[in-house]
This record gives sequence, structure tokens and C-alpha cells, in this order.
Amino acid sequence: MSRTVTIRNRGAALARAGGLALLALAGADAAAGAAEQEGARRRRPPEAEAPAGDALAGLSWGMEASADLMANARGGRRRAGGAALAARPHVDADLEALAGWRGASLHAGIQLAGGRGLAVVTGAFAPPSGAETAPTLRPAGIWLRQSLAGGALTLRAGHLLADSAFAALTAAGAFVNAGFGWPLPAAAALPGGGPAWPAAAPGVEAQARLAPAWTFRAGVYAGAPWRSGRWNRRGPGRAWRHGAFMIAELAGEGAGPGDLPGALKFGAWRATQRFPAPDAAPPAQRGHGLHGFHVAVEQTLWRGAGGGEVTAFGRLSWTPLARRAPVDLAIDAGVTVTGLLAARPDDVLAVGAVYARPVRSACADLERERLPVPELTLEASWRAAVTGGLSLQPFVQYVRRPGGGGPDALRPWRRTPDAVVVGLRTSTELPAQ
Repeated sequence: MSRTVTIRNRGAALARAGGLALLALAGADAAAGAAEQEGARRRRPPEAEAPAGDALAGLSWGMEASADLMANARGGRRRAGGAALAARPHVDADLEALAGWRGASLHAGIQLAGGRGLAVVTGAFAPPSGAETAPTLRPAGIWLRQSLAGGALTLRAGHLLADSAFAALTAAGAFVNAGFGWPLPAAAALPGGGPAWPAAAPGVEAQARLAPAWTFRAGVYAGAPWRSGRWNRRGPGRAWRHGAFMIAELAGEGAGPGDLPGALKFGAWRATQRFPAPDAAPPAQRGHGLHGFHVAVEQTLWRGAGGGEVTAFGRLSWTPLARRAPVDLAIDAGVTVTGLLAARPDDVLAVGAVYARPVRSACADLERERLPVPELTLEASWRAAVTGGLSLQPFVQYVRRPGGGGPDALRPWRRTPDAVVVGLRTSTELPAQ
């Protein structure tokens, strides 16, 4: 029992230590910044003083909003339509400009989401839309960031989304399917999907620049994210009672073949909460802890003089403790083409695939002769820039063996038919003002 309590409290202790370190370093840096700013102010002549209207010069705001209208046109568990709506307004404050706190910034955002997705309709491990979530209004990142040593070390603490810093690839953001976002082994196994959109969690992150092209980052988060309401409805502190989620990543960026930019990432994560395996699993495979790894690569293959480019990416994520996760291996890869048409230089064509291998115990209701098989999702989309930050993105997805070939809800004697999803994503982004 004492060992269990120690495991559950380890994440909280690490987070508290990181928070105290952040406050101590930030306080020292703020004092130095204030002294330097006061000295500079005294050296300026009276006519050089900034007008009172510049007091808000360090504030900026923005908003991203999207609406996915979708329909399961064929196969899956049943035919149906759905929608996923999301809006993310946020405010950023440069505390150095506002209060002389050198290297500090504050971010506060909220998440408004609603609609009815198609994850249950298709029966797939990866929802057709990465914006699918229950109707909600919740924080979407409230954190304080402190930059030290000229930017070589950055600390961030607050209510965080781990998928904004880890296992993320720029080109993958052009796709609609959730399989191109937070790695599936973690999303399918962790409570609430882990500290990833749309469920932020209390935590601390650190990032260190090891070399001009290499960066190391690590984070510790509460084991119960925000959307697990019954776990942390009494405040952020209660979220740590259910263990912690820890992740680390080594990322490199530089020029690849033809002096074109590329990125390479190696990461590992560990969750300390309890993961009860399905009843079909032996007792030895049930217990505390789950860990996994990911490797991701992104490379620009061609870049034209007019701004067009072709970028390819791939990512592999897996967990060795397969009996404690519905999906133990996932691979997603794709290609994006920007400016394929000379008349539309900002349009993006995206073609990609997501491979998910389920574990046998996750499909215990299947008969012996119909063991789970890998799920494969193919997606093709065209994102057309309309005006300003507004874009329209029609897409089509084909899902082979949804949910590892689970039984059809209407005809239990056969597997769920392959699904075809069509839809339109409308997205807009308001730049910081």
C-alpha cells in the first residue's frame, strides 16, 4: 500500500518541485529585469517617456475556430451525419513589456466545443475529426512561461496541453482525422485521452537547447485531465491523486537533402496510474503503469521559387505493455503539397494514412476465428484559402476494418463493414491584434 501511495504521489512531488524552481528563477530574473528597466528609465530624458496609451502594448489576442460537417456515407456501424465545432480564443501577455519581468509571458485560453462526432458511428479507433469532443466549456491552456539564459532554457507551468509541445509535426496539422494528432496508443489508453486536446491538465514543462539544431524537452502532468470531471472537479490538486503522466523528447531540426528543412524527434512517456486490463487478460498483466515511445520525421522534399513546396512526414508510436492498451502500435504518414496550382499558391493538398494495430484482449467479444486485425484509415483533402484566415477543406476518409474488425452492431455474425466518411472543414484564424 505504501508503494502504491508513493507511485501516485511521485508526479505531484515532481510538479511541486518544478513549480518552486520556476518561481525562484522567475523571481530572480524579474528583479534583475526591473532593476535594469528602472536604470534605463532614469537615464532617458523626459521627452523619451512612453505615452500612457502604450501600457497595453504587451497584450495580444487571437482565436482559432473550426466547424467539421461530416457524414458516414457507407459502412461502419450505421449511416449518420455529424458535426464537430470548436472555438479557442486566447490572450497573451508579454510580462517584460507590461511589468519589467524579463523573459516572462502569460497565456490564457478557453475551449468552446460542441456537436456530435462520428467516432461511435464508424467504430474506428481514430475519430474522423480531431475536433470531436463532448459539448463543453473549459480552460484550454493557462500557463506562465519563463525564458532563461538568453532563451537556452524555457520553463512553463500551469494548465497545459502536452500535444502542443510533444510528438507534433507541422505537416500533420493539414489533416482532419484524429490519428494524425496525439499518438493513438496514448490517446486510446490514458484516462480522458491524456493531457491532449481538448483536455488540459496541471503540469510543468522544461525545454533546453542543447545545440543550435537540437532541443530536449520534458513535462510532468496530472494523471487526470480536465475532462475527467469526477476526478478533479474539486480543483487541480485532486487531479494528482490519480498518478502522473511524464513525457520527454529529443528533437532535431536542420537542413536535409538539397538544403531543405527537416525535423527528427525521439520521445518516451510514462503514466503511473492503474490500468486494469480486460477480463480476458491474465492477472499478471494488470496493474500500475503504462509506457510508450514515439519516433517522428518530417522533411521538405521540394520547394519552388513561387512558394510551392512538397513535404512528407511519418511517425511511429507504440507501447510494450500491449495488454493494458487497446492499441499497441500506430503508424501515421502523409504528404502535403502547397501551391499545386499556380493560381492558388496557398492551397494545400494532403494525402495520408493511419495504421492502428489493436491487441487481442481489446476485442475480447470477438470469436476465436475472428481475431482483431489492424485498422487502416486513408484520408485525402484539399484546403482552399478563401480570404484572410478563412479556409474551406473538403475531405474524404476510407476506414478499413474499423475497430480492428469488431462485430457489426446490426449483424453480429460479421465484422463491421469498411466505412467511408465525407465532410467539409471550415476554419478561421484571427491573427493577434
